[in-house]
Amino acid sequence: MAHELIVRKGMDESQAKELAERHIKAHLDTGHINIWRKYWVADSNKSPEKNNEEFDQWLLEKVESMAKKKMIGSGFLRKNGKRVDVLLSANEHLYGTLILDIWGHYLNEINSQKSDAVVVGSFGKYLANNEKISGELIYFDLDDDQPEAEQIKKIVDVISNYEKVMVHHGQMISVITQEPVQSEISGGISYGQKIQKGAKRYLFEPSPEKILEFFETEVIGALFNQTVLEHELARFAARMIAMDQATENANEEIKKINRQLSNLRKRVLNSKQLQVYAGFDLWKKEEKWF
Repeated sequence: MAHELIVRKGMDESQAKELAERHIKAHLDTGHINIWRKYWVADSNKSPEKNNEEFDQWLLEKVESMAKKKMIGSGFLRKNGKRVDVLLSANEHLYGTLILDIWGHYLNEINSQKSDAVVVGSFGKYLANNEKISGELIYFDLDDDQPEAEQIKKIVDVISNYEKVMVHHGQMISVITQEPVQSEISGGISYGQKIQKGAKRYLFEPSPEKILEFFETEVIGALFNQTVLEHELARFAARMIAMDQATENANEEIKKINRQLSNLRKRVLNSKQLQVYAGFDLWKKEEKWF
């Protein structure tokens, strides 16, 4: 831009650089950082922890370099720079082994990552209370069948403060197959659209930072709500399978009870017949005496 200003506008070099520096800025958020992390080529000969350390060091150097060159105009980074793992469980136990399978993966993850823990659902709270969790643990209520918007908002208000948000939930692969999965719902919003020539300039009220914060929170809320619905679908399918299995087990028990009842009736009938025969034989003996 400085070169174009010098050639086309006839500005001197210092004035052109100052104007370009003031107008050309980059927006840096967790969305960009997560993209860098996604395409970071890890060294297979090093441990995951070592690769993470190298990425963090590389990221710090890049951000410092961009800041020194005054390239960063705005940023929207998470406030605490930490990771949180969210467990979506249930309030009842009638979902087969789905919730326990999710819990197993969730427990391994928070223990290995040393992350903060958010547990949703009373069954998850019961499981968490019986385990020793080193990090911070936050619990939320959420209705199984019709989650209220206010309940979801309370959860989103907490997890949106974290740099990385991982949600552990159930996923319906098919009607008879549900699997525990984890989904990352963190990340910023990328505003890379170029301003068209002749476009109008607007005064933002509130500030652009507040607008970015609002939209990023809305995106995280929408992704979390989608994950909740996906988990609800998996729970519903798991309940159908569990109820069908329970019905089969109940039918088998009924068959066993009917067989036992039939055998009991036969034994009672045989006992009565023996009693009748014994009485008949007794009467015959009495007739001989007379």
